[in-house]
Amino acid sequence: MPEADVGGAARDDGGRFVVDEHDLPAGPLDLGHELRCRPPVDLDIGFGKGRSLLEWSTKGFGGTLLGVEIRRSFVEHAAARLAKAGVCDVRIVRGDFRALVPRLGPAGAVRRCFLHFPDPWWKKRHQKRQVVSAPVVASIVGLLAQGGEVFVQTDVPERAEEFERILSSGGLDTARCAEGPAAPNPFGTRSNREVRCEEAGLPVYRVIGRKP
Repeated sequence: MPEADVGGAARDDGGRFVVDEHDLPAGPLDLGHELRCRPPVDLDIGFGKGRSLLEWSTKGFGGTLLGVEIRRSFVEHAAARLAKAGVCDVRIVRGDFRALVPRLGPAGAVRRCFLHFPDPWWKKRHQKRQVVSAPVVASIVGLLAQGGEVFVQTDVPERAEEFERILSSGGLDTARCAEGPAAPNPFGTRSNREVRCEEAGLPVYRVIGRKP
């Protein structure tokens, strides 16, 4: 596949793959065919500047990580970091995960979904912009393999409680991770914001939902 700008059709340089949501075909998207993800597949939602993508690539999880980020500047920054590090098992889509996730398939193809510090919206009129919502969680649950996990973290305790309720209502068995300024990320895939919280001594609240 020829190289193009991040905003163009796609770029494949040495195994890395970046595509814009608007350049994907309409209708259902097969993780293996259209997005070239080798199983098992993990999702990283809202990866920001890409630290979590890089850390994932060093953990030996196997398979492919598909990162989704709506901000073009962050996608470009993350793609450059991955290229510099020679990472070849990460794919990136620039787009809105809320619109993308109902189109992904096949069912049961995803091992784990990471959601980093989503939904900092406080006003009621902003709730329609939430990522961790009942419809989105239902789509994620459909993608998860049996025993698959959704991992959500935030620095807002009220949000953690809300996320736990939504995941539980979606049919997942939920549990809270150890909390506090020194509590480690159980997967070792830290986001940029997470590292800033660590450096400032701020607690991070984490919830894991597992598909029975």
